[in-house]
Amino acid sequence: MNPAVLSLVETGLYVVGGLGLMGSSAAYLRKGSLRFSVALLLALGGLLMIVWRVLREAGVRQHHPLWVEIPELAFVLALAGGVFAWTSGLFAHQSRQLSQASERLRNSLATQELMLDVLSHDVRNHLTVARGHLQLHEHEEGQADHVTSAETALDQADELIDTTLLYSRLDGEDREAEAVDLVATARRVVDGLAAHRAHHGVDVDVEADVEAPETLSVRTSPLVDRALENLVDNAIKFSPSGGTVTVRLRDGDPVRVAVVDHGPGLPADRRGELFDRFSPARAEASGTGLGLAITRRIVAEADGQLGYEETPGGGATFTIALPASPTAGDASGDPGAA
Repeated sequence: MNPAVLSLVETGLYVVGGLGLMGSSAAYLRKGSLRFSVALLLALGGLLMIVWRVLREAGVRQHHPLWVEIPELAFVLALAGGVFAWTSGLFAHQSRQLSQASERLRNSLATQELMLDVLSHDVRNHLTVARGHLQLHEHEEGQADHVTSAETALDQADELIDTTLLYSRLDGEDREAEAVDLVATARRVVDGLAAHRAHHGVDVDVEADVEAPETLSVRTSPLVDRALENLVDNAIKFSPSGGTVTVRLRDGDPVRVAVVDHGPGLPADRRGELFDRFSPARAEASGTGLGLAITRRIVAEADGQLGYEETPGGGATFTIALPASPTAGDASGDPGAA
C-alpha cells in the first residue's frame, strides 16, 4: 500500500478514535463526580491522540522523550477511563439491584404489617361478639364454669394477638431510651398481675437493694416493663400454689433485676434453647411461646443481658442486667413518665 495512503488512514483512525473518546467523555460528563473523572481521562486521551498525530503529519518533530511517549500516554489515559467506566457501570448496576431488593423488602414488610393489623382487627371483632354471647349465658344455672372457661380462652386469644403484634414490630420501630424507675416499674407490674397471682395462689414480693429513697433510675428501653412482666408472669405460672415469687433489684453497674421462683426449674440440657421462639424448653403454660423471646429482644435493645440460673433449692431465676445510668435523672413510677 502506498505509504501516503497508509499514513492518511492511520491519521484518520487516530482522529476518529480521539473524537470517539471525546464524545464518550461528553456522555459521562452528565452523570456525577465519578463519571466526571472518567470523562476527563477519556477526553485527555482522545485529545492527545489527535494532536500528536496531526502534528506528526504536519511534519512537526520533537526530540524530547515525552514526544515519543505521547501515544502510550494517550493509550494509558483512555484505558484508565475505560476501566473506570466499566467499574462505575458495574457499581451502578449493583446499586440498582440492591435498591430494588430493598424496595421489595420494604413492600413485603409493609404488606405483612398490614395483614397483621387487618387480621388482629377482624379477630378482635369476633372475640368481642363471642364475649357478648357469653354474657347472655353467664347467669344461667350450671353454666358458670363453662362461661369462665370460655372467657379464659378468649383472654388467651387476645393475649396471643397482642404478643404476636409486639414481636413482629420489635425490629421495625426505633425507640429512644427513657428514664425508668425500676423499683416503681416492678411494683406496678406486680400490682397489674394481681388477678393472675390470686388465680394461681402465688405471692410476689419486691425486694429493692438500693439506697433510700427506694428508687432505681436508669435510661433504658420504654418496653422494659413488658420484659419484666413476661418474667414475673412466667414465674407465677410455674410456681406451685401457695408459693412465692421474688423480684430482687440491686443497684450497681450493671443494674440487676432478678425474678426468682421455686417451680420445677429447667433441665440443664434444655437451657441452650430457652430463649428461642416457640421453644419447648420451658413451654409457657397457656401462653404463646414468645414471651421469653420478646424479653430477650427488649433487653438486647437496651444493651443489656438476659440470663438464667437455677434457684438454690429448686426453681428458676431469670436475671436482667442493664447498664447503669448515673445521669438518668428522676423517673417516676407513672407510666407517662417512664
